[in-house]
Amino acid sequence: MSASAEKGLYTILIVEDDIDFAMSVEMLFSSRGHKVVIAHDGFAGIEKAKELHPDLVILDFGIPGIDGFNVCHKLREIVSTRFIPIMMLTGTKTYPTDRITGLKIGADDYLLKPPDMEELYTRAMRLIERAQDLISINPLTKLPGNYSIESEAIRRINNGLEFAICYLDIDHFKAYNDCYGYTQGDQVIHTLSLIIISAIRSMGNMDDFIGHIGGDDFIFLTSIDKVENICAQIVNMFDNKVQYFYNEEDYKKGYITTKDRRGNIQHFPLMRLSIVVTDNRRHKIKHYGQLVEILAALKQYVKTLPNRNNRSIYFVDRRTDTA
Repeated sequence: MSASAEKGLYTILIVEDDIDFAMSVEMLFSSRGHKVVIAHDGFAGIEKAKELHPDLVILDFGIPGIDGFNVCHKLREIVSTRFIPIMMLTGTKTYPTDRITGLKIGADDYLLKPPDMEELYTRAMRLIERAQDLISINPLTKLPGNYSIESEAIRRINNGLEFAICYLDIDHFKAYNDCYGYTQGDQVIHTLSLIIISAIRSMGNMDDFIGHIGGDDFIFLTSIDKVENICAQIVNMFDNKVQYFYNEEDYKKGYITTKDRRGNIQHFPLMRLSIVVTDNRRHKIKHYGQLVEILAALKQYVKTLPNRNNRSIYFVDRRTDTA
């Protein structure tokens, strides 16, 4: 992802020898705040792609140097450019053949020249967003990752939607991973993802969002009126599953014995969930960074609370902004 994409703007590389057409496409994107770089031949296009790591390459088939097919093929071979979305453009006479060949070598979309400019822009944005989503997806749980989480929260904030956001992780998970191994640890994470999905499907809304930050950390967004019931369901389901993650001896003892971060042998309780909840009705949230700060502080506070029964908990932030 280019640096500009963090602000919802993108870097577009246009590889096109028709100067007038290239300038028209440049104006289409730059007028909406995106950064545009133009290369007028295939060799320059490859070098610019390696240098800039753009969010999208718009690539004409009939360019000098090496043609668009070979540029596309080369970009798919280079590690640093392999996953950049590529939109190819071609004339009407060779369109059917060019389109099939281009898609076979890795082009993500194809348009006839001259394209409708609004269609070009819309399809370009969709290609970029889809690529970002695919990169963001966690391979273990198949849930959206950090990019998608931030985008969804920003969308709700910018649209003035009220929502609750929940951050959950597994207490004592590292000790479990160290003792039982990463394969078993991955199974715990996958099971937790299914629990969250199940709870939201049964008690949430159609447009609720679930994201996997990484490791044992998850986030979900739902409506304020349903969030506590969902959290209660998740903690109950997880606690009912815990016994199946341990061998009989460890579960009966109620702890495992392994090394801590300093290498000292310690007893660690069985795993449990901690969920922290806040919302933008009580807090005047203006940007995603505020949400991150609130959730991080809540998470830190919850870790200090006594939990004599070692049961999973959820903690709802009931503070209200006074300003």
